[in-house]
Amino acid sequence: MEKIYLDHVATNPMHPEALEAMLPFLKEDFGNPLSLYPPGAKAKEAIEGARGSVASLINAKPNEIIFTASGAESNNFALRGIALALQNKGKHIIVSKVEHHSILNSARFLEKSGFAATYLPVDKSGLVDPDSVQKAITKETVLISIIHASPEVGTIEPIAEIAKIAKKNNIFFHTDAVASAGNIPVDVRELGVDALSMTAHQFYGPKGAGALYLKEGTRIVPLIYGGIQEGGRRAGTENVPAIAGMGKAAELAKRDMGKRSDYVKTLRDKLISSVLSKITNVYLTGHPEQRLPGHASFVVEYIEGEAMLLLLSAKGIYVASVKGDIALFKRLGGNGGRNMYSEKVMEHFTNPRNVGELPDADGVGTEGNPVCGDVMKIFIKVKDNIITDAKFKTFGCGAAIAVSSMVTEMVKGKTLDEALKISKEAVANELGGLPPQKMHCSNLGADALHKAIEDYRQRQVRS
Repeated sequence: MEKIYLDHVATNPMHPEALEAMLPFLKEDFGNPLSLYPPGAKAKEAIEGARGSVASLINAKPNEIIFTASGAESNNFALRGIALALQNKGKHIIVSKVEHHSILNSARFLEKSGFAATYLPVDKSGLVDPDSVQKAITKETVLISIIHASPEVGTIEPIAEIAKIAKKNNIFFHTDAVASAGNIPVDVRELGVDALSMTAHQFYGPKGAGALYLKEGTRIVPLIYGGIQEGGRRAGTENVPAIAGMGKAAELAKRDMGKRSDYVKTLRDKLISSVLSKITNVYLTGHPEQRLPGHASFVVEYIEGEAMLLLLSAKGIYVASVKGDIALFKRLGGNGGRNMYSEKVMEHFTNPRNVGELPDADGVGTEGNPVCGDVMKIFIKVKDNIITDAKFKTFGCGAAIAVSSMVTEMVKGKTLDEALKISKEAVANELGGLPPQKMHCSNLGADALHKAIEDYRQRQVRS
């Protein structure tokens, strides 16, 4: 089966030349960069060469680049490190509501440490209004952090405009450029930012390598204490192979960015046009023009995100759903959900039994909540106290659909009293087990069945 990978926001394959640049430091050139003998000097030389390449990618000075282990670490380092360094001047920060969790959770950490935080909304296109930034500033504001480009909807924020507001008010400004650096032109001088986060695997480098641009002269409190690595700002023996790979990937990204951007933009526009013209009840999210060149995201009405992911994944098409489902998709492991679900669950999900409704049903039971995302409706036919047929209509995740299919199979041929004994555990066991976070689906299935039986009995009393 042909496989199509469409989740480059999550990660990218490594460029062969980036891998090649790493190999010597995984084998013979294993020296510690702090060592004074030749093997150590070679490792140190590789780090500084990579620092120059990463700096060149964003028009920074080499000494303004601090290597980290990820974009998330860079975000933590920037928000917490700069805010704590400036806390004597004020204890108020401003971020947007659409930041990555590494920013939002860092802001919450700072709130617990005595800071106040303002979380700015965005418009329907995902844009932060610069005027809202200006209005949120107080005499206590010491740091503003607004994402450069959204990995969720692709919108590119007006960072240069917001940076001017920050500068006018003498406030430090950070941007999370994890989704943009290496994919679109990012110039820290033109943007006017004091700090910028990035990561290698977003531009075909290795995982486990990130960087923080910190404008020369900006004070920051280290997150990790220990040795003198990275100018004393980030302790720990450097991951030389990953840094070397990041440096090479940055070099290639700068060289190929224009050609690659034009190519993926053409594919993006073709995909967006085709989806919107050929599929009903689908809407583009994010800004229609001011978006990442390789980013297309949609809202599909009446379709639950996880169910769509599983169906596509089973066909070899790997995508990510909206924000709440991204972590779930990673747990699914990109193989149709089989890392998370049993084969029986997947079989009932991809080939559900008893789908539909019984127009002349003797009992109908509904359970669930549209707000929570799972609603099950079970229809039953009863003759001589025995359930002769059962069907279901379910809106929900893959587990909810599989549970509905299994419940309607289990109940056929059983007496009403036998059917009432079908428990959530029994349903889960018949499916070969459900992960803990999906056990509520078996609850809903059993409860919807019991309500259908109760509805039947009430009808009998009334008649």
